[in-house]
Amino acid sequence: MNTDHESWEGIPSVLPDWIYTADLDLFEARLAVKRRIANYFADVVGIDPSESEEAEILKMIRAARNAEDAAQQVKNELVIEARSRGVLLREIGEVLSMRESGVKNIVNRKEPTPQRKVEISRELRAWAALTHLWGRDVDTDEPGESFFRLGVHQLLLAQRRFDQAIRLRGRESDPLVIGRKMKLAYETLHGAFQGFTDPIIPRTIAKYAPARSVGESAPWATMPDAATASIRHGIFCVVLAVLTFTESLEEGGSADILLAGTYMATALISLSRPEAQFISDEMIEFLRREHPDLLPSTHLTADQLFRLHERQFGPDYLDDPDAS
Repeated sequence: MNTDHESWEGIPSVLPDWIYTADLDLFEARLAVKRRIANYFADVVGIDPSESEEAEILKMIRAARNAEDAAQQVKNELVIEARSRGVLLREIGEVLSMRESGVKNIVNRKEPTPQRKVEISRELRAWAALTHLWGRDVDTDEPGESFFRLGVHQLLLAQRRFDQAIRLRGRESDPLVIGRKMKLAYETLHGAFQGFTDPIIPRTIAKYAPARSVGESAPWATMPDAATASIRHGIFCVVLAVLTFTESLEEGGSADILLAGTYMATALISLSRPEAQFISDEMIEFLRREHPDLLPSTHLTADQLFRLHERQFGPDYLDDPDAS
């Protein structure tokens, strides 16, 4: 152990209780870091937290840095939106404890890139589509659990087939085999999409998620709690994956096919979070049985994706009857 620093008397960051602090903002930040690293594959990040506390601390530092970068981008985009809505530089500066010149610098220099504008546009289309599909009239006594479980099962299978297709493409295999696997991945993903977007799903989520209210009478309808938010985010990313997959297959499409795989991984991360899984004891057991290891971070290179797939399913892709 290093001895060139004073001993730390706080709650060790390697313990779950580290997240608890009197400062609400610090609590949210610590919780975000812990939750983020809890869903990483050791195969992808390259370390096993059980091997050493130092390794886990380094991974948490990386997660904290990523959260910091994301918060910075959120702040910049909010400043730009506020300015576009006519909020005065002086008023924004007061909130940021910054001079007007500093706010103007954010507005001028942090304009979203063309790629980010495409992402935002795609996200808005995905959420609009999901809202529309969930807003349809429904006339069924189906409780919805089967739709949800089928959606997760189809999503897992879709990503497996997608990963196999990407691996085969990296090996420059027969284009017909790759195309067939991609077609199967898309069809399976669409099956997950149909299950998750059935109008009964919001009722299912509400059935299991804890009731929350503002005041005595107003229902908590605007901002969902952690469980509902994670589930909805996972389903939202499934819709994004379908949109992106479709765009990438179109002639001259603007989306990269790997982005669809990233959205699928993101969806499964959100759906496998503890606060999302308690939606049903049966759902938890299903995830543990069908996919005992949580999926990796969404920031995967092609090499990491290939290595992850080989670690999960072995080097022989004929184990899947659809691989041939």
